[in-house]
Amino acid sequence: MSSPPSPRARPERPLLLIGSIPAEVGWSSIHHMLALASSCFGTPLVNLQQQPFPSMTRRLLGSLPPHRTRDPDGPVCLLIGAAPGDLARVFDVAGWRTRFSSIVAWVIDSYWTEWIPRSIRAARPFDRIYISSGEDVPAWRAAVGDSVSWLPWATDVVGLGSAQPQRDLDLTRIGRQPPEWDDDAATASAAALAGLTFQPRPPAPPSTTLDNHRALMAIFARSKFTLSFSNLSHRSPHTHPTRDYITGRWVDAIASGALVAGVAPRGDCIDQLFWPGATLELGGTGRDEGLRSIADAVRTWTPEVAARQHAMALRRLDWRHRFATLADALGVHFDSLSREIALLDKRIAETARHTAGMDDREATCPPAQ
Repeated sequence: MSSPPSPRARPERPLLLIGSIPAEVGWSSIHHMLALASSCFGTPLVNLQQQPFPSMTRRLLGSLPPHRTRDPDGPVCLLIGAAPGDLARVFDVAGWRTRFSSIVAWVIDSYWTEWIPRSIRAARPFDRIYISSGEDVPAWRAAVGDSVSWLPWATDVVGLGSAQPQRDLDLTRIGRQPPEWDDDAATASAAALAGLTFQPRPPAPPSTTLDNHRALMAIFARSKFTLSFSNLSHRSPHTHPTRDYITGRWVDAIASGALVAGVAPRGDCIDQLFWPGATLELGGTGRDEGLRSIADAVRTWTPEVAARQHAMALRRLDWRHRFATLADALGVHFDSLSREIALLDKRIAETARHTAGMDDREATCPPAQ
């Protein structure tokens, strides 16, 4: 359980919050996170994704001496980027060498370690870099130094999660699927034969990424199970060919009380995020075999399953945990974040009975590493 940062120990300091995230519905989870971060940190979001990428000349000049000199009384700069290449956007931030007391980055799709810009390797403008794929910390440290830590994926459990007991959808499909599951009409027919109600992908996303995210979370809250497969269980042009990782649809579904059926990604850090029973392992990508396993699980499903999923997500998977880690590392206090952490702690206490009897290590949020 997180604790509100102490105002006396950590003075409030201005924060420049910068986002560089594509304006695509696939990134709706992170767009919601940016909006939540803006609220928790009490600062507007500066969106650099719509601006031209820093020129090669600017990046080369940024990596040359004289190197940075920090202002101990200056604001903090936090850059949240979609991929390693977005780190180079720091060179377009006015006064980045001398204006800030510290510059911190958080990279979401950090498993693309081969995309770490040469200019960032040379200039090392960040005091700390957080990455979402903990297994890649050694590769990042080899490229940019030891100031790299794991800060994993999360979701807005408090604001958009659900423990709703009445669920009319047995199985929901969202996003990329293996070929055996990709035809929604064929999957719906097979699911009906197995006695399952099936929700295919929405026919058209809402007009904005934030609306899209809320709509998906509402569907998850109606679902007993959602369908997801690790990127290593089947190949796709848009996924990494060798590194296993989670994405928003895993944590968003769990926060909404659903179990994720499929083939879960594996890794020491990934395994720290989930708990026994968070996912239903199908053992492969075969559709008919998978539907039989899901049908068996639906027959034993109870509302208590959704309540426990939501309760555990509050403990491990809420973005507020991650924001508190950042604030603590920066040595900065934010009144708005303290209020949100207090609300999170209250919700955790209210749902404690659903995690009673679990090992403490299973029931607590994993620390950044």
